[in-house]
Amino acid sequence: MRSYFESIVVGGVLAGVVNAVSVQENYTICNWARLRAGVVRDALYLDGGLLWWQTAFADGTTPVVSSDGNVAGDMFRLNFSQPFDTSKTNISALFERMPKAGGAGNNIAPNYVDGTMFSNNDELYLYGGLPPLTDSSSPQSAETVLGYEAYQYGPNRASWSPGFYQGSLPDGVTRYITNGAGVSAPSENLGFYFSGMRAPDWGPIYYEDSSANHTANTLIQVDMSVMRSEKWTNTTLPDNIAPRANAELVWLPVSDQGVLVAIGGVTAPEEIWPAGLNSSQTSTSQAQSPGFMESLPVYDIGSQTWYLQNTTGDAPGQLTEFCSVVAPANDSSSYNIYIYGGYDGLNAGDEPSDDVWILSIPSFTWIKAYSGNSVHGRSGHRCVTPYPDQMFIIGGIHQNQAECVEGGIIQIFNLNTLQFQDTYDPNTWSEYQIPSAVTKAIGGNPQGGATQTATWSDSALGGVFSRKYTQQITQYYPYPSDGSSSSSTSSSGKSGISKGAIIGISVAAVVIGLLLIVLLLLLFRRRRIIHSTMSEKSATSSNSRVTRWLNGASCAPSPHKTQSSSQSGPEVQQVSNLSTEEEQTAPLRPHRHEMAGTERPKPPYELATPYNKDDHPRNSGVVDSGYNADYGHTYSNSNSNSNSNSSGEEYRPSPLTSFNGSAPGGTGNGNGSPLRNMRYPPGSASRFSEDVSTPSQETSSTGTNETMPWPFPSTQNTWRQQQHPHQPQNQNQDPRAPASRYGLGSHGHEGSDSSSVQPIIEEPESPPRELDAGERHGPGERFSYQHTNESASSGIETLPSPNGTLPRDEDQRRSMFQVVSPVSPTMGRRL
Repeated sequence: MRSYFESIVVGGVLAGVVNAVSVQENYTICNWARLRAGVVRDALYLDGGLLWWQTAFADGTTPVVSSDGNVAGDMFRLNFSQPFDTSKTNISALFERMPKAGGAGNNIAPNYVDGTMFSNNDELYLYGGLPPLTDSSSPQSAETVLGYEAYQYGPNRASWSPGFYQGSLPDGVTRYITNGAGVSAPSENLGFYFSGMRAPDWGPIYYEDSSANHTANTLIQVDMSVMRSEKWTNTTLPDNIAPRANAELVWLPVSDQGVLVAIGGVTAPEEIWPAGLNSSQTSTSQAQSPGFMESLPVYDIGSQTWYLQNTTGDAPGQLTEFCSVVAPANDSSSYNIYIYGGYDGLNAGDEPSDDVWILSIPSFTWIKAYSGNSVHGRSGHRCVTPYPDQMFIIGGIHQNQAECVEGGIIQIFNLNTLQFQDTYDPNTWSEYQIPSAVTKAIGGNPQGGATQTATWSDSALGGVFSRKYTQQITQYYPYPSDGSSSSSTSSSGKSGISKGAIIGISVAAVVIGLLLIVLLLLLFRRRRIIHSTMSEKSATSSNSRVTRWLNGASCAPSPHKTQSSSQSGPEVQQVSNLSTEEEQTAPLRPHRHEMAGTERPKPPYELATPYNKDDHPRNSGVVDSGYNADYGHTYSNSNSNSNSNSSGEEYRPSPLTSFNGSAPGGTGNGNGSPLRNMRYPPGSASRFSEDVSTPSQETSSTGTNETMPWPFPSTQNTWRQQQHPHQPQNQNQDPRAPASRYGLGSHGHEGSDSSSVQPIIEEPESPPRELDAGERHGPGERFSYQHTNESASSGIETLPSPNGTLPRDEDQRRSMFQVVSPVSPTMGRRL
């Protein structure tokens, strides 16, 4: 019955585990700010930033938002072939995790906040940003940069495979820069990083220590034309180009190699300083930052020339940490730059923007394309265009990390309809068509034909935009639809559980099922052992609690378990001191066990021990030369077959052999027997006041009464009298319990510092007797030590008489041996 109850309990626990697993509904990205993103052919790569996850529960429990800091430094990949629905699909499960350093973040690939990702059609490079200020990982060296090779290009490499590649920076270029504006030009194999923040001495910078507190007046360029032979350059901005932070940089396919346009940004990003901007920084930003939307730096890559161009229309105002994409007209008559989100960069507590603005070039005209809802806004995100008519908005944060961005980590904005949409299907797309709101401002039609141009601040800049870009731009869309992703999207949309969560729950269910099967088999095996004849043998075959339980035994320790004696000598159980006022425990009843069918010794014979063999001096008339009256029997000189002290350690005589310079009970000449008559010690200074004598003596051949010496074990004992403070000595105490007066009771071992063997003391007035079942001592008495004979210590216990009774002298003799056994003096065993 007990086994069935245990099965029910264990089954309930396992069912609780299964229920706990099933409670978790999904695990999604809550917000992801200041990340870096790049597109390589048909995939989007995401890295770094402040990544926060949300755990949702099916039972309605409040979701939990947490972040591990991406200590592994993993990069993520999203393939454009996967369809999804932002209102149903757990998009976070679509991201493929890519460990950059074997699954452990270290000085090769720690997690960086901010920075940029340079990419062409085959590889990418991670540059800039703020590493964590922690001892758990070491930052990269100043000249180290990490890249990822998705495809091979250039000279063929037979042993090449996709993976990360660690490159190096030349002198004059450092990675200690952050919060700049980065952009890639895949057709040119170029990447650019405009301005940003740095340390005053261009030294190491870290996240949240305000070390990057100076704006950088530089333009970093990387040329990735030759695989693994990238070229890095660092140029200084002219004086008329003001440095800034958290701007956007776009590349337009005009002129020989294209042009760069820097949009927005602030003079001082408030996220650099944990306490925020001071009054001076705030006033400077409010005075200069709005102009970064009205007067835009333009860089001609071919001629390496900077220009400033003013804009027209209603500008967005001061804005930072927004995203941007470029949508060229089919006839390249205009390039419409879409920007979304962001905030003013002054106070992180302000709600970010949810508006979409369009800067149409070459007219340099601002048009507000979409007015959103502030609760849906975000900042610190990135944008890409998988198709000409669709913009992906990835990541971002609303106001704080605990508040997840509305609508999910990816939002889709249609560049043609100027509306957000929920679904993405790689099979559903269209060419870009200029919205009517833009054509009204620049002229033309949805396919192009823009008629408006800017009033150029420099006529040379007009000539730059008048030249056509001649390089071919490779497009990798349309993307093949991933059918498995489509089906998983449909199923996950109904269940609300991500693909990864389904796999995890399935694996957990299989493991738990296997554990249940194994448990049932073990319980069945245990039940069979319990009902078999081998239960007792199997239960005692191991000391392990688990093994004993599986073999049918109880896990509780056996109350009759005895301690085995070591080879060095018998151990004596140490009994704690109890006061006489405490309630005494009733003696345990002896447990009889069935013995094997072997020949047993018949009473009144004593079981064979080393002390009753024929060649022992006790049973021989030969004088024992190894015995000394002052020190007892030494064992060392015995040539008998009895057990001797073979350990080689020095013999220590019994403390009962001599007191005050003489043997107890003797005349002081050392000839008295240690068992004849003892006073502990004599005189008024004695701590003991009773004479203790042996009950039997033998007459020697000389006619004198001589007690045969008892061989004491070779262990010294120290006995001290410690009388209870509330119990005076009583000279007329009951002789049936003399041991209690000397602290020799089973719970009265009060005066002994160390005791391994009790002295052999018996009362001459009356023989010792055993307590009847249920009989208790008087209020002033304690239990006396009871030593079973060798048969009891070996599991035989009391041997019955053949006729059920014993002779009178045999009963007295047996009682004497039960009081003290010289062979196995195990204390505290009560019958």
